[in-house]
Amino acid sequence: MGTLRQRAVLAGAGLALLAACGGSSPAGPVNPTPAPTATQAPTPAPTATPCVEGACGNTNVVTRVRFRLYLVFDRDGDLVTPTPDPVRGVLKQPIPVGYKLRFDVIGEDSRGKETNGQKNITWLFTEGANLIEDIGLREDGFQRDVKVTSPGAFSVYVVFDGVASNSIAFTFVP
Repeated sequence: MGTLRQRAVLAGAGLALLAACGGSSPAGPVNPTPAPTATQAPTPAPTATPCVEGACGNTNVVTRVRFRLYLVFDRDGDLVTPTPDPVRGVLKQPIPVGYKLRFDVIGEDSRGKETNGQKNITWLFTEGANLIEDIGLREDGFQRDVKVTSPGAFSVYVVFDGVASNSIAFTFVP
């Protein structure tokens, strides 16, 4: 079976192969490095669909009320553009008789998040109430439409769950 030298080389190669495969050699056991085990990534917990508009069911106590002129419609019922600034409700032109205004009320809780509160909203037309026709509340109760019927000064604010809003004042023109 070959020379003694060939046998020694084969035996050494066999021992090296045996050691590489995690076996033991006559010199003692070889501690093999453990093979990495595949771990499965944890399944992410489902997240709620983000609420993009409105109070999303929040009924916390109202601590702040934002009141704004939301939209303006002309005599034909067409939307007047540009629409009022959504934060300040500012218009660049006076509002003519025959136009319709849509007001919007937003309640906020102590964390600054929108809240429906108890939905106890009182609309107060403090000056010039005789200059408008109150068309009424929208379905959700947070918006109200009025129609300008006469020229003059007009102001309005709301009290939402006992918290007063800012007041908005207008001058209507013929």
